[in-house]
Amino acid sequence: MTKMYLLALLFAFGLFASQTTIAQTTQASISGKITDNEKKPQAGATVSVRNESTGFNTKTITNAQGEFTFKELPLGGPYTVNVTFSGFGEQKRTGYRLNQGDAVRVDIDMQVAASDLAVVEVVGSGLKNKIENIGAATAVSARTMTQLPINGRNFANLTDLSPLSRGGNLSGQLGSSTNYTIDGMNAKNPTSAGATTSRSGAPYSISIEAVREFKVVTNQYDVTYGRSGGGTVSAVTKSGTNNFTGAVFGYGRANELASRYDIRGNRRVNNYSTYQYGFALGGPIVKDKVSFLVAGRSSYSTWIFKKLPDASLRDDQASFYDGTVKLSARLSDKSKVILSGYRSHDSFQFSADTVYSWNTTNASLTFNNIFSDKLILNATA
Repeated sequence: MTKMYLLALLFAFGLFASQTTIAQTTQASISGKITDNEKKPQAGATVSVRNESTGFNTKTITNAQGEFTFKELPLGGPYTVNVTFSGFGEQKRTGYRLNQGDAVRVDIDMQVAASDLAVVEVVGSGLKNKIENIGAATAVSARTMTQLPINGRNFANLTDLSPLSRGGNLSGQLGSSTNYTIDGMNAKNPTSAGATTSRSGAPYSISIEAVREFKVVTNQYDVTYGRSGGGTVSAVTKSGTNNFTGAVFGYGRANELASRYDIRGNRRVNNYSTYQYGFALGGPIVKDKVSFLVAGRSSYSTWIFKKLPDASLRDDQASFYDGTVKLSARLSDKSKVILSGYRSHDSFQFSADTVYSWNTTNASLTFNNIFSDKLILNATA
C-alpha cells in the first residue's frame, strides 16, 4: 500500500510540474533488437549502455521480441552498448554520440561463445542518428558555433541558419510566436511573449562556452512542443564530465579597423570598439556520480567610455556580466537530478539622471526517473 501511494504521489507531482512549467525534455534514446545468427529474437539478454565521458550507465533486459529501449539518456558521449547472454559471446558497440531528440537504433546479432569475437567500433562522427520528432528542425552544434563568425558572440544569431528564420521570426510568424527553452525549461517572457527581459536579449545571450547545442524547430506537429505558433528555439547547456576541462577567451573589435564614415558618407563619431572576455570550467565532484559546469562572461565595461572623443561621455558607466552554473547528479541507474541556473546583470549610467539596469535570472531543477521503458517520470520546476 505504501509503495502504491508513493507512485501515485510521484505521478501527481509529475503532472503538476509539467502543467506549471510546460517543460520539454532535451534527452535522447537508444533502442534496438537482439537476435542470433539465424535472426531469431533473443529474449532475456542483458543490455547495458555507458557514457564513457561521464560514467553514466544503466541496463535492461530484452523483451519477448528481443527488443530493448533506453529512454531519457543524457546527451553527449561516446556511448558504449554492451550485450551479454548465456551461450553467446559478449557483444559491444562503441562510438555513439547523442544530441537532443536523437533516437539511435542499434541492432545486434549475437555470436556463439566459441567464435573468435572482435569489438565492433562505430565511428560517432559518421553516425546518422534518426530524429523521432515530427516537423522541420535545424540543429546547431558547439563545433558549428566555434567555426562560424558571430557578431558579438551571441549564439542565438545563428538561428538564421534555419531557412524559415528571419531575425527571431519563425515560419513567417511574429517574434511573439517563437518559444524559447533552456535545458527543457521555458525561458519565455510571460508579459511580452518574447525572450526573457534584458537589453542584451538574455537568456539567449548566454556565453557560447556554456552552450552545448541548440535547435530551431519549425512546422512542428510534435506534441512535445507547445506555446508557439511559429517555432521553438531549444538550447542545451554543457555538462561536466569525469575530466577537468576549461577555456578562457577574449574577443575584440577595434574601432580603428572600421570605416571613418557611415553609410551616408558622413564622418562617424561613434566608437565601434567591442570587447568581451570570459571563462568556462567543468569537471567531476564525485567521479561517475556528480559533475559541475560553471561559465562566466563580461563585456563593454566602463573603461571603454574613457576612449570616447566626446569628453562629456567619459564619466559615464556601463557594465555587463553573466554566469551559468550546472550540476548533474546520478542518484541510481534509473534516476538523476539536474540543477541549472543563469544570471545576468546589464546596466548603464549616462549623466547623473539617466540610469538603466536589467537583471535576468533563470533556473531549473529536473528530476528524472525511469520505472520501465513505458513509464518515465520527468518533472521540471
